[in-house]
Amino acid sequence: EVDPDIDFNAGVFSIDVSSQAVRQLLFKLEGLGIEQIIPTSGTGWETLTYDFSSVAGNVGSVTAITLIMDNGTAGDGSGDWTIQFDNIRLCSNESSGGGNELEECEGGELVNDFETADNSIFTDFDGGVGTIIDNPDTSVNPSAKVGQYVKNAGAVFAGITIAVDPNIDFN
Repeated sequence: EVDPDIDFNAGVFSIDVSSQAVRQLLFKLEGLGIEQIIPTSGTGWETLTYDFSSVAGNVGSVTAITLIMDNGTAGDGSGDWTIQFDNIRLCSNESSGGGNELEECEGGELVNDFETADNSIFTDFDGGVGTIIDNPDTSVNPSAKVGQYVKNAGAVFAGITIAVDPNIDFN
C-alpha cells in the first residue's frame, strides 16, 4: 500500500529485475485497476519499463503496487520461479508515447531501493512470498539489498503487493 495515495496522471514506472527464466511480470497499479505485463529476459539483471500513458483509466489515485509472475501457471518454488527486484522508480508523469521504449529511468523519483526496508513492506497473497535479501549478484546491480519474490510450488495465482514509503505525489 502507498500512504498517502499517489495522485497519478499517465506516468511511467521502471523496476530492476533479475530472473533465471523468462517470466511474464505483471505490474499493477492498485486503486486504478490498471496493469501491464512485460516478459523478463531470463538472463539476469535488467530494467523493465511500464508505460501507462496510453492505458485507459490512467488518471486517479494509486493505493499500492502489485507484482504477479506468470499468472495462471503453477510454480514449483525453485530458482526458476524466483525474481529479484530493486529500484522501483516513478520515471514520469503526464507522459506521452507507449510501449517499453524507455531503457532507463534517468532522474526518476526512487520509489523504493529496498536498502532500508524489511519484509513488512510486502503483502503476500495466494502462494507468493516477498522478502528482503542480501544481493546475490552485485556484478551488475551493486545494491547491498534487493527484494525477492518466489512463486511457491503449485501456486497458479500468486503475487506480492509492495508498500511505498514515503508516498509519491504522482501529479
